[in-house]
Amino acid sequence: MSKRRNLAIAGLAALAGWMTWVRQPKRYPPAATLLTYRGDPQERLISLPSLPNLRDFGGYPTRDGRRVKRGLLYRASSLAHLSDDDLTKLEELGLRLICDLRTPEEVAEAPDRLPQSAEYLHLPAHAAHNSRPSLRNVFGMMMKRGYLERILPRLYTEVMIDQNPHVFAEIFRRVAEGQLPLLIHCTAGKDRTGLSAALLLSWLGVEDELIVQDYSISNLFYDDFARISSRLLKQLGQLGIKEAEVYPLMVADPRTMETTLAHIRHYYGSVEAYLRGPGGLDTATLQAVKERLIEEHP
Repeated sequence: MSKRRNLAIAGLAALAGWMTWVRQPKRYPPAATLLTYRGDPQERLISLPSLPNLRDFGGYPTRDGRRVKRGLLYRASSLAHLSDDDLTKLEELGLRLICDLRTPEEVAEAPDRLPQSAEYLHLPAHAAHNSRPSLRNVFGMMMKRGYLERILPRLYTEVMIDQNPHVFAEIFRRVAEGQLPLLIHCTAGKDRTGLSAALLLSWLGVEDELIVQDYSISNLFYDDFARISSRLLKQLGQLGIKEAEVYPLMVADPRTMETTLAHIRHYYGSVEAYLRGPGGLDTATLQAVKERLIEEHP
């Protein structure tokens, strides 16, 4: 019995040591180090204190030597906490359409404050990491070192891209109809919004490198994301998961967008094939998007 008892104690000690190792938070660099934008990101940002991550994502050159128009495409975090002054300033952009990609639960909890000039379009894109984590996911977070580093690319590809083509297609339809300028947002303005911007820019002929650079600008707002996600972080904290462990979900890692663009081309053939096939867009709609958003002359 003594030998068995000693073996059991040794086994429990080994398990405890392994659990300590897998739960030890990895040391990550500051989010700003993931910024790959080669110019001055301030040239894209519109500074409204109550609306983080507001920026124009037009202006990029296309492969044929032309350029995406500026002043027509905007992206941001949730408009729920806009101050009166910032709402007035947002109205100065002349927005005609607000595309809200949050879930119904997110909208009910924090409805947008809207410019008077803009139509509101709710296009919920399912993104599992914005909801209360499932027991399976929590177990994975607690038991697998590096779990969260792997889950975000899968959420982008297997959830947001594969399951939500209708959401992105509707944004394209509204652009084709001329509902511009438009603003696309989710909660942080990083994930669902980032994918919408990437698909638009890719279809317009912007190089992947520039698309990834634009995506990475969100890293300037890491502290805002932590504040916006405070409720989720608190829930995770009650389960023993530290904020440092959630870092991979809260940054815009360029590799995540690179993986997503590669996924689209591998499984669908091209961004155009994705928009035509699962998205159901026709030639006239896709061509109208280019005509609306690309400058006529190089």
